[in-house]
Amino acid sequence: MSVELHGPPARVGQASENSDYNANDADPQAFQTVLHIAAIAGHNAMVDMLLVNGRLDVDVRNSEGNTALHVAVSNQQLVTVLRLLSHGADPNAENAAGWTPLHTAVQMGSVDAVGALVAHGGNVRKKAPMRNVDLIE
Repeated sequence: MSVELHGPPARVGQASENSDYNANDADPQAFQTVLHIAAIAGHNAMVDMLLVNGRLDVDVRNSEGNTALHVAVSNQQLVTVLRLLSHGADPNAENAAGWTPLHTAVQMGSVDAVGALVAHGGNVRKKAPMRNVDLIE
């Protein structure tokens, strides 16, 4: 009996076993990279494994221009946010709409994520598109 893996574990297997597999490429069906999928689900050991081997860009973008840090913040995965920041994720990376992970954290009211992003250099003066307000007064 064989077991076929689907989802993040299968993609991680491809990334580690196949030298031609580019883990920085977005999945054509989900429009996410394997790092995005792991960050969304809070698979922190997988996030670490993907980033420690050095083959993956921590700030790789999905089809909406979001980094894994953007999606970890929007899915309230605080431990994943901290892991990504410790691996050098850019807290000021803008997605296609011009939003940074800090904008999303503020919008969601995630005080802990805001604190982590600011502690890692998040720009509190960057204006959010269409609202034209500072993150702090």
